[in-house]
Amino acid sequence: MTSRSILAWGVIALTLIGCGGPSPAPAGTTGIIRCGSTTLSDVHVTVHRGDLGFWEPVGFGVSGADGRFELRDNLATGPLWLKPGRYRLTIESVGPTPLVWTAAHFDPALTPLRRTWSEIDTTLDLEVPEPSAM
Repeated sequence: MTSRSILAWGVIALTLIGCGGPSPAPAGTTGIIRCGSTTLSDVHVTVHRGDLGFWEPVGFGVSGADGRFELRDNLATGPLWLKPGRYRLTIESVGPTPLVWTAAHFDPALTPLRRTWSEIDTTLDLEVPEPSAM
């Protein structure tokens, strides 16, 4: 087999298999994060579910340019659909322009971002205080 044949078979194999890496997991519950009328991009939102005072992370989302995010499970292998219950949310800036909130916004025990999700809720609407830039 010539090197040209090997190269051709390699191109065919990559085309059939794909070379773009793994596809993102399907999304679950959608949300939007904003400060007043301004949407915030590049914010990592972690969702914690609470039972008996212990807050366990169950999934996350990262906001896009329009402030919208889609929740995925902790390993990003599947969607996270919120079930009725109590949740606490923590946030962290992950973009090129760092945004800073109080330390409480990183701690599920202290965060002021708390939600009770019901069967009729469809979108997680997060209103956060104005961040400061580093």
